[in-house]
Amino acid sequence: PSFEVVPGQSYHIVSGRSGNLHFITVDGKMVTYFSDPASPAQDELGYFGFGVYQSNVEYRNLKVYRPYCTSHQWSY
Repeated sequence: PSFEVVPGQSYHIVSGRSGNLHFITVDGKMVTYFSDPASPAQDELGYFGFGVYQSNVEYRNLKVYRPYCTSHQWSY
């Protein structure tokens, strides 16, 4: 497994994407990332979901963000 889960332990999980690169961090450490060339465009509506198999999971303080980014021309 990419991350060892300790029963009863709380974790801060962040999942996101930049372009075609998707990532998941746990307590600030990257646990997995992958590139998906079939990712929808950043400006299309997105979805997220949770899947567990034979597990008891509890989520607290769930927050979902969709940051808005624009291109910026830098000049010096």
